[in-house]
Amino acid sequence: MSDDNLAEMSDKKLLLEEWKAALENARSFNTLLLQLRGFGIPIVITIMGGGVAFASKIDIPTIPVKYASIILICIALFLLVLLIAIYVAAKTKKRSGGTDLTLLEICEGAILWFVPVCGWGYSRWFYSQDLYGNAFTVSSPGVIGTLLFALSLLFGLYGIDRCYYYRLLIGAVSRAGKLEDLLDFSLTKTISDVTPLNHSKNVITTVYWLPALGALIAVMFLGYLNLWTGHRVKGDYIIGSAAEAVERAKSNLPKEASSVQVTKVELIKGVNESPPDGEVWHVQLQYETLMATPASDEGKATSSAGRSRKPVRALRRTSVRQPVVPQSQSTMSNFFLDAKTGETTKVP
Repeated sequence: MSDDNLAEMSDKKLLLEEWKAALENARSFNTLLLQLRGFGIPIVITIMGGGVAFASKIDIPTIPVKYASIILICIALFLLVLLIAIYVAAKTKKRSGGTDLTLLEICEGAILWFVPVCGWGYSRWFYSQDLYGNAFTVSSPGVIGTLLFALSLLFGLYGIDRCYYYRLLIGAVSRAGKLEDLLDFSLTKTISDVTPLNHSKNVITTVYWLPALGALIAVMFLGYLNLWTGHRVKGDYIIGSAAEAVERAKSNLPKEASSVQVTKVELIKGVNESPPDGEVWHVQLQYETLMATPASDEGKATSSAGRSRKPVRALRRTSVRQPVVPQSQSTMSNFFLDAKTGETTKVP
């Protein structure tokens, strides 16, 4: 056997060993990705379900719906920055695409960004009078916080998966394919033909996209649920929105009322009608009033006997007027306003 044949066999043996190593690396990265997706995504979904069940029972102070708008705008900005970062991190210099985002992945990211923007825009367009007021509150703020925490974990898992381990896997598979061309093998090429690169990228992103989309829609609905449901009346009514009802209720408060807070606004059917087809606004306000403490004219006995060795003299009583100290008293009143006539009833 000639030296050239020996050298060729030696080179093929080295290429074969390298090919085996490339396949082993690809297998290891694929196992890591399967474990990341198989354990990470179910854990996040479990946090969503268990956290929502727990947070829904926690008594959290009411939050005005205007803060839901701030939260959704911040989410939209965060998603925009995140999508740009993922696009840059996944981009490669190869013309063939490599690990670049596909058109479907970009569209799915745009839909995620569109959800909070759509919710805010819809509320801004149809409920502009009440969107930035204190009349309506956020529904289940604890559930919203839990969902946002789970979303942050899900986005973190997707970044590690799609922009790091997946790139390592594609690198190992690409190297194995080049070695197979030299060895006249077709294993990697056959697998790649059955599962194209864009297909695998779309599947990976969709697996993360579905729970993220559901969580975002839940956050949007919980933020604006009280605003969207049961707050509009007929167009010919005098009091047509919750903001108008709150302003009318406030106008019936005492002049000295301060620190007025809206604790409840709801639209109910008329209770004095049969059948009850009228609509009545129920507004509950909590406010502070100042009450002056009556002046005190108590006499004080003053004596210098304790400070002098002189004989004790008769105690002299002097009248000292105490200053008036105003005290704050918290009061809660309920107002029932007929939406059609504007008639207001205060209880108490």
